[in-house]
Amino acid sequence: MGVQMKPRSNTVPVLSSLVLLALVVLLVGCATQETTTLTSASATQSSVLSTTTGTAAGHWEEGGVSLDWPAGWRSASVEENMRWPLGRLLDCTPLFALNQGDSYPRVELVRLELPRDKTLQNTFNEAYAMLVAEWGSSMRDVTGWTTVVDGLPALVKSYELPHGEPYYKQQDAWIEFEGSLFVLAGRDGVWGFDDNVLPDLEAITQSLQFRAAD
Repeated sequence: MGVQMKPRSNTVPVLSSLVLLALVVLLVGCATQETTTLTSASATQSSVLSTTTGTAAGHWEEGGVSLDWPAGWRSASVEENMRWPLGRLLDCTPLFALNQGDSYPRVELVRLELPRDKTLQNTFNEAYAMLVAEWGSSMRDVTGWTTVVDGLPALVKSYELPHGEPYYKQQDAWIEFEGSLFVLAGRDGVWGFDDNVLPDLEAITQSLQFRAAD
């Protein structure tokens, strides 16, 4: 009478497979946790760039000049018609633009060459004298003040101009750096400027950095 063989047990291979699966899940979990930690650290580091959203949505730099912008804005082609009212009156170069919509709100950065016999202050004064001459009493609520941007003195002008039936509000910050004038200009309808543009415009202005060319 032959000896009957018992079926071989599969317990050991099954246990090995379970142990291997558990190790894989553990490793994936650790990798996910590490990625989340790095992302959170990056967001915390970027939070100083914007006072409105906590993180910077974008960064631009060219020729030693850079800025950051918060969420809710998108970069726009500088080939489009310049919205800055003085853009038609002065010889200037558009560098960068941001939009929230098709026309309003908008932020633009432009550069002007500073004539050798001029200063930031008298160029600033002459520019707005030209604007007043063009618009007369239609230009309203004109105010000006000084501030500091990246350690450099800046002149700021706020005013309102008509655009058809409604008025829009404009605020321009002028900074001199290495023989050039840079103007960061923001605008929106008077009904939305203070809420929709001003906080972000101030954050963008304070993110501006100027570095000497190599």
